[in-house]
Amino acid sequence: MIAIVGAGPVGLVTGLFLSRQDNTNVTIIEARPKEKVINASGRSINLALSHRGLTAIKQACPAAYEKIMQLAIPVVGRMVHQLLESRKGIKGKEVVDEYGGCIYSVSRNALMEILLSEAGRSCAIRFQSKVDEIVFGDLVVIRFADGQGELEAEKVIGCDGVNSAVRKLCCKGSEIIESKIRYKEIYIPPDRKLSPKHLHIWPNPQGGNMFMALPNADGSFTGTLFSENREESVESILKDYSNHLLKYVHLEELFDEWLKNEWSALCEVRRSDWSSTDDRIIVIGDAAHAMLPFFGQGLNCGLEDARLLSKAINDGISFEAFAKARQPDTLAIQTLSRENWAVMNGGELAFGYRLDKLRIALMRFFSPEITGLYQMVTFTDIPYGEAVRIYAKWKRMFLLCTVITLLMVILVLYAKVYLL
Repeated sequence: MIAIVGAGPVGLVTGLFLSRQDNTNVTIIEARPKEKVINASGRSINLALSHRGLTAIKQACPAAYEKIMQLAIPVVGRMVHQLLESRKGIKGKEVVDEYGGCIYSVSRNALMEILLSEAGRSCAIRFQSKVDEIVFGDLVVIRFADGQGELEAEKVIGCDGVNSAVRKLCCKGSEIIESKIRYKEIYIPPDRKLSPKHLHIWPNPQGGNMFMALPNADGSFTGTLFSENREESVESILKDYSNHLLKYVHLEELFDEWLKNEWSALCEVRRSDWSSTDDRIIVIGDAAHAMLPFFGQGLNCGLEDARLLSKAINDGISFEAFAKARQPDTLAIQTLSRENWAVMNGGELAFGYRLDKLRIALMRFFSPEITGLYQMVTFTDIPYGEAVRIYAKWKRMFLLCTVITLLMVILVLYAKVYLL
């Protein structure tokens, strides 16, 4: 029997994968009651699913995939609402950046309801069972708090998030790093004339904050304010947005939402060991590698973990070997997610963003199969680390071609001046 600790999306999809394998019984353990799993307070209202996450769900349970896609909202690009300074003063400018693919905005509650329903058909799910102790013997014994008994398992998979009990009890070398960036969600009603096909971004690099909005099924948007500013005043944080944001989110609504919703912290989990020393316990998803949300890959990476781990178990690969092979890729996407804060918050004026767009356009003129790093990460199965290496190689090629072109131009000009 395999025990999975944590009934979030990653734990449920892991259970769906493993329960399909021959002679495998799966029990999913969750500390919260069922209603709080579905309606998780203090968590993002909607989630962004892209190719990696959707591929995992589709392979684990086609029925769940079909139900999710019926509710999912396609997002084809981002719309940057940029404030620009000119001689005539400050004015707003909206710039659309199409992805070349599609991500999907999905209600967290709807996603959880579907996955719980499907996982409950093939897995035992035990709610309100907080892991208190893990004891190693012939079998792994999981003991629960408040005298709720114990459970024996051959293997244990920890999918219990940033504050993982499994990680704390069984795996060494973890480090939780809290970001200086916090977030607060702001509801935007459905009558504000925002494009429902785009992720909307209001950057404010000078103020150290960024406002973002994802569409919901009813036409409303879930707005999220990310801020490095430790001041609690809504006026102090939003003063630089002028009326460019307030034409979509009314000031009185901002005040109401500001008081209703608490600040939430962002953090990363960096660790050297994902598995226990006897190779019977492993952590995946946020329990192993929580990341900042600025590449949209936290959930997708965790769901990909579930797919790859289930294949490794089926192929007889040890937890230690799986972790060793997977960790370079999760480290790569953690780094990209951290660095992309500056890119997203710089908007269309960010030098790196503009240079990257120019570089890709020029490279594709000579080689149409070349694509951007974001596209490789978001719309393909290319391992994260490999995507970084491929893009670095293309950048080197671009630099070499640029140098050669400049030298040729210099030689032609020299010949015209001195040899003709």
